[in-house]
Amino acid sequence: GFRAVITPSGNLASNTVEGLGTFFRGVGNANSLTKEVQRLQGLESSFLMYQEFLELKEQEIDNLNKALDYEPIEASEKVVARIVAYAPFEARMTIAAGSRQGVEQHMPVVTPEGFVGLVQTVSETRADVLLITSPALKIGSLIQSDDPVIALIRGETDKRLVMEILEDSNVHTGNRVFTSGYSETVPRGILIGTIIDVSYNAQFGMRKAYVLPSSNVSKYTEVMVLK
Repeated sequence: GFRAVITPSGNLASNTVEGLGTFFRGVGNANSLTKEVQRLQGLESSFLMYQEFLELKEQEIDNLNKALDYEPIEASEKVVARIVAYAPFEARMTIAAGSRQGVEQHMPVVTPEGFVGLVQTVSETRADVLLITSPALKIGSLIQSDDPVIALIRGETDKRLVMEILEDSNVHTGNRVFTSGYSETVPRGILIGTIIDVSYNAQFGMRKAYVLPSSNVSKYTEVMVLK
């Protein structure tokens, strides 16, 4: 009598244990599958980033090749202009000088401390200037060192610039950065800033140099446009 009562309970317990084992194996497989999906998504993300990186590098190489077709130029005249609007977080400012004063699109704007930006749009008496701190503005630059390095520099934040350089470039913190002069409108030798940090990206085999701009526009009421 006891055997008949106990046996079904044993089968039930055995079936329950097997069911739980199958459940946890399923959970384990689901976790493994989730991790594999996450790994593949990470690889896809890395591939897309690398593809975007290559496209950017190809564009920069093309820009540098175009720049090398120009002979370095020197500025001949300066137009002093009052700052009438300044928007640092938009990396823009407006100056009280325009076509009537001989100001044209793409002319460089400077202070006594160094490079500020390029003229973007011009009216008769006003001009809008895109500042060097804008990520949209890329300028040919020269890093002053024992083995000078030419690269493009662009804005990263309203207080910091960045330039991507080759892994074996001889670049250090404290090196000063100037305009290269390989441009249709920007003369060479204008101080842009000083390198404050250098990082290495092992994944892409590149280094990044971070630059503190030399010119603090907020200190000035006037700038100069180089013609």
